[in-house]
Amino acid sequence: MFKGHDLNKLNTADELCAVKLVERNKIYSEPLLIDLFKNEKLALTTLQGNYVLNSRDVFEEKDYIYNIGPLCNGGDLRKLLNKRHGKPLPEKEARVIFRQMLLGMQEMQKHHFVHRDLKPENTFINDNVFKIADFGFCQVCKPGQTMDF
Repeated sequence: MFKGHDLNKLNTADELCAVKLVERNKIYSEPLLIDLFKNEKLALTTLQGNYVLNSRDVFEEKDYIYNIGPLCNGGDLRKLLNKRHGKPLPEKEARVIFRQMLLGMQEMQKHHFVHRDLKPENTFINDNVFKIADFGFCQVCKPGQTMDF
């Protein structure tokens, strides 16, 4: 993951963004990884709610696949919990986080995505808004369809 400058964003000359870089040959060497990448790309470009980390752009070049997204200024939920040194979150704060995560899951459910790897490390914080991230293991599950986990 790298910090970059989004020069294509309208209404601003230069905005910081996150750039995830993946080697193409690592993805395209395994059929399973190809399917996971396709699902992740679909989720990143479909989900648009405030409580999911969406992508501004996903594109491929000769050697790399690039995912351009917002730069989250608050780290992730795991880091927030670790700062508390084992002490639980105050109930009011925990409720806010839980509500935001449920709203993110509602956005995913609306588009038939199942995350399959939801954990504190995959919940990013941007301006005190908690966003579900890392859709690398997600799957689309249409109504009536069953999934193998």
